[in-house]
Amino acid sequence: MLATNAFNIVITITVILIIGSLIYLLIRLMLHNEARYREDKNILTADMIPNSKMKGIVDNYIARVGKFGSFYVMQIDIDNFKGLNELYGPSRCDQVLQELSYRITSGVEHSVVSRLNDDKIFVLVKDDVNYATVEEDVSNLIVKLKQTYENGHQTPVNLTVSVSIALYPTCGTTYKALLRSLELTNYVVKRNGGDNYMIYSSDIDSKETSNMDYFNEIRTAIDDGQFCLYYQPIIDIRQKKLLGFETFLRWNHPTQGVLTPDKFIKMLETSGDINYISKWGVEQIVTKMGEIQSHIGANDLIYTNNISTKQLMSDTLVEELKKLLHNTKANPHKIVLEIEDYMMYDKMDQVKLNLLRLRDLGFRISVDGLKLDYAALSQIEKEPIDIIKLDRSFLKDINNNKMKEKFVEMLVDSAEHMHRMVIAEGVEVYDHILYLEKNNIQYGQGYYLKKPVDNFDDLLPDIKETIKKLYNKYKKTLDIPTIDSLCHFPCTLKTYQNINNAYQIFEENNTTQRIYVINDEGHYLGYLKRENMLCNLDTAESNLFKDSLIVPSHLPIKNVCQLYLENESSHFYEDIIVLKNQCFYGIVTIKDLLKYLIK
Repeated sequence: MLATNAFNIVITITVILIIGSLIYLLIRLMLHNEARYREDKNILTADMIPNSKMKGIVDNYIARVGKFGSFYVMQIDIDNFKGLNELYGPSRCDQVLQELSYRITSGVEHSVVSRLNDDKIFVLVKDDVNYATVEEDVSNLIVKLKQTYENGHQTPVNLTVSVSIALYPTCGTTYKALLRSLELTNYVVKRNGGDNYMIYSSDIDSKETSNMDYFNEIRTAIDDGQFCLYYQPIIDIRQKKLLGFETFLRWNHPTQGVLTPDKFIKMLETSGDINYISKWGVEQIVTKMGEIQSHIGANDLIYTNNISTKQLMSDTLVEELKKLLHNTKANPHKIVLEIEDYMMYDKMDQVKLNLLRLRDLGFRISVDGLKLDYAALSQIEKEPIDIIKLDRSFLKDINNNKMKEKFVEMLVDSAEHMHRMVIAEGVEVYDHILYLEKNNIQYGQGYYLKKPVDNFDDLLPDIKETIKKLYNKYKKTLDIPTIDSLCHFPCTLKTYQNINNAYQIFEENNTTQRIYVINDEGHYLGYLKRENMLCNLDTAESNLFKDSLIVPSHLPIKNVCQLYLENESSHFYEDIIVLKNQCFYGIVTIKDLLKYLIK
């Protein structure tokens, strides 16, 4: 018994020792991994002096060289760093910064590097300034910094940098003064588009200083979440319903109130932050889509978001939005990317490529602010465009302007032929509604319908009231909706097709009782009946029936009903033929007409 107890004690002690050893090894492993992590982080800044120590290093070097010595400092700002961080992730960007630091120290002799913040690096060059070679040296460095960043199997990263240079003592005699000169010069480089360098000079005056302060204020606004989106409804006037929303960027300034884009958009483009903001706008739309749809009870709304020329030139734009779609599972077909200055885009290969790739992802593309420009219209007809926004200038001076009316007629005809939507901007008064109806423009937006707002709880009931008011006014004046709102496109036969084609259509479509015949110009000629074709082998022309009621597409439904009842040759079972611009547009069945009247 005693021996058994002793044996059990030994076993217990052994188990405890084994468990203790395992715990010890586990702790060691965790500590080792943490040490490795810290070591890896240190590697990132191995060639970088902590920012907190850089001031002392510069001040000590100033004391060493004295007022007769010389050296220079640089600030290297990675363009669109926020976008790169979003696209590749913080870890990959840290690796890029590590490699960038190495390229600086290996490319510039006697350099000391410090990271000012996420996207800015400070470089002290401990060498006498050779004014003849400093620009050449910096230019060569930029070429090296722009070369692709690769790390084994990691995703290659391409970037550009904005470099500002300040010389001691002409640009400042203290660290603070030199840094201020660098920041001011960096602002000017960014304002001019980035991807370049500049040496500080006295020409950068107090005005630039003021602009730079505003630039820094915008960067703070981005970090603090001061930007927001306002939403303006786009109304389907013909169908009396909401089509969707256009989004507008606003800045909730802490002291100046809500600012519109004309106050800050150029600065965002200058800094490169427009890329981040535009993508953020799409993210906000994706977030709001579900909320809006639950309020309205509609899942077919579209949301338009402006996209700048600068962003369309970005190499990372498509991948950023592709990643967004993957992460959110959003339907890109509901998101419309709105562009301006389309005539200029035709000359820019990167922009055209991005537009095609975005459309391939499922996004719809809209051209904003089309003016009275036949060359632009001709160009747009050739390109992958889904929506055309008619500039608000068309709704000014709408009376007796034959040139505008002719252009709008061409635009609408072209849009219908190419299955594009036309949306009129600047609907400010009720007469504008009448103008849109007269010119067959189905969609509109403007202050008469609703101003842009940011509060959907207030907005949505207002939209319903607006549409109701709009419809009641229509009923009194135009008696809409028009007959084309009930129209659908049936089986058709062109005159160059033979009788066998008609038989084939009937065989492939068991429920089809009629085929409508049109000529090469789209003019309606008559219809073929299934029962007649089965027992008659003559030509299609010999079997044509022409006893249908024919009406124009813009005719109000009430008027169509009156014509149908007044037409002695009309039969209950007949379809109504709808023409648009003298061409076959579709048919309306009597059944559809009755459904509308009794609903």
